[in-house]
Amino acid sequence: PWVVAFDDSINFKTAGGLPFFLWPNGPLCFEANAYFVDLLSNKKLSLRQRGGSARQYAFQISEFIRFLWRNGINVLDMTDSYFKLFIDGLSVPKDAKGRQLRSNSRIRQIGSRCLDFMHFTSSFFGHPMFVSKTGAVNGVKIDKKLRAKLKGKAAGIVWYHSVFPLPSAKNKRFPIYDPEIKALQQARLSKTPFLKSRTQILLSVLEYTGARRDEAAHIRVDDIIRAYNTKDVQPLVRLITVKNQDIIFRFVPVPLAVISSWVNHIKVHRRVIVHKYIGDVADHGYLFVASNTGKQISVNTITNEIYDLRKAAGFKAPAHPHLFRHRFITEMLARLIYEHDLQNSDDLRKALAGSEAIRQKLQEWSGHKLIGSLETYIKDAYKIITNLEPAIKNVMQARSKKFLLDQIALLEAELDQKLISEQEYYAGLKEAWSFEFASIRAD
Repeated sequence: PWVVAFDDSINFKTAGGLPFFLWPNGPLCFEANAYFVDLLSNKKLSLRQRGGSARQYAFQISEFIRFLWRNGINVLDMTDSYFKLFIDGLSVPKDAKGRQLRSNSRIRQIGSRCLDFMHFTSSFFGHPMFVSKTGAVNGVKIDKKLRAKLKGKAAGIVWYHSVFPLPSAKNKRFPIYDPEIKALQQARLSKTPFLKSRTQILLSVLEYTGARRDEAAHIRVDDIIRAYNTKDVQPLVRLITVKNQDIIFRFVPVPLAVISSWVNHIKVHRRVIVHKYIGDVADHGYLFVASNTGKQISVNTITNEIYDLRKAAGFKAPAHPHLFRHRFITEMLARLIYEHDLQNSDDLRKALAGSEAIRQKLQEWSGHKLIGSLETYIKDAYKIITNLEPAIKNVMQARSKKFLLDQIALLEAELDQKLISEQEYYAGLKEAWSFEFASIRAD
């Protein structure tokens, strides 16, 4: 229930995917359900794709609900000693080799979420200081001042307690590199013409937009056509940003040559499938469609597609959709470094701290809420700058040039494997160059 209208009728808010909690012995758990309704009401919760952040928070809270039930207590019976016992218990489960199953960072996230849950519940029942420095549970909500004081101890959490373990060492995620992308592109050649084209477009969408899986699945044809019709060198393509409960869009610059290839897929391959299975009138308007139904593909289809390509390519390096996003953000940082002549990492950090325009541009391109999230990409961005050819004056120009070379390499591979005729090869070359000429004319 969302609001009571003047005629006493009740308007409802859609809550599909919202977790529903029961105690382990069956009865409804009012406190947990009230907490999630509050999160939803205050727009702090995403329900996208099988529950979004709500699903993640539910797994964290469920640990605490079971702890309360096993000990025969409710939230307001909690003490600091009980909470310490709960946190210690999270690190006990181990695998056959005696290794801790939950990382320290995971334990801290669970602890932080449970402190937030306790604070909500105790405040609901009239005890707002229950979780505080002097409360029954000595947790504290992290503000800017405390975050600066705690430094690394405050990483990745909103609430802090002294019993939390130190954060786990970060496993650095490297962006996906050219050899892996080329291997994935080569692996698609054995597919049917439609799937071969769709897979190629998917790889280029991930590489040139930095879209998350869900965002890629929701790219719309009309947004691509609108960007293409501007004929700018780097048209802005509209993407939905999925890290929000509200519908929020951002605009990402993509080389015109790349967008031209998307338009070609839309007019040639996508049109045939949509016409065959659902009809032009019923076209839903999403770029990526299933080959056997014409319906919009799911997010998991994107993950499975990259997994199958990696398996077919036979390489061991990591390859999944989010690594393309790491690559994109690194390249966008490199572009700003070059444009603003930032000589080293400290220069870039100062620019990010002092220039509202730079911060807004990066947040617009990446869809990050917090500019601090970009820290991990800075070193890789400077590596890109170091390796740039002197003749390349703009990172975006380099991306457009790379796209053309990739297209030519794929055509040569298809010809070598006798998947296409010489006539089809030269037609493909003409098409690839037409994409590049479109960029040149726009320039």
